[in-house]
Amino acid sequence: MKFCVIGIGHYGYEVATTLTERGFDVLAIDRDENRIEKIRDHVAQSICINILDSNSLKAINIENMDGVIIGFGKNFADTAIITRILKRELEHPLVIARTNSDIKAEILNLIGADRIVRPEYYSALNLADNLSSPFPSTTRFNHGFSVVEFSAPSQFIAQSLAELDLLGNYSVHCVAVRRHSDMLTATPDLIIHEQDTLFLAGENSNLKKLADL
Repeated sequence: MKFCVIGIGHYGYEVATTLTERGFDVLAIDRDENRIEKIRDHVAQSICINILDSNSLKAINIENMDGVIIGFGKNFADTAIITRILKRELEHPLVIARTNSDIKAEILNLIGADRIVRPEYYSALNLADNLSSPFPSTTRFNHGFSVVEFSAPSQFIAQSLAELDLLGNYSVHCVAVRRHSDMLTATPDLIIHEQDTLFLAGENSNLKKLADL
């Protein structure tokens, strides 16, 4: 797959280089030559252009990209203009825009952004969740549902997942088990060992009941 990242600040740089590390073709574009020079050796292609000009975007065949990520943090006006060009003029099928507020997210939705990311908001939310959670790590999916890391208590040791019947007894699902550095599929016949970590998914109220085991 091919992705274009527009705006190579800290966020755009990390997105572009991480996608590249994971085997995707990435085109990085920015109007700042210094930023393009910094990323040049870390992505498939990087170009310094006028990012607010539809003809410039057409010239780099941005329509042929599988997805476009707009990585600006503070310059919402540029994000809105580029989103409009990509969705209204170029009719691009996947535009992912970054913003930092509910109101700006609503505006981008109205313009036509397909996905909106708010990294600062979710980073703060994740930190608060993990500081307030009884589990080593918590990933929130919505207000009431999470996946947590749960260190196997003594009463789980030497039992299979089928015997534990976590869904029947606690209304949670085991989605995987970490054993040392290995990740194991949560099959019914998997026997829980000492020091195993279970990844459990479920309603927060049900997950919290396990914290006292």
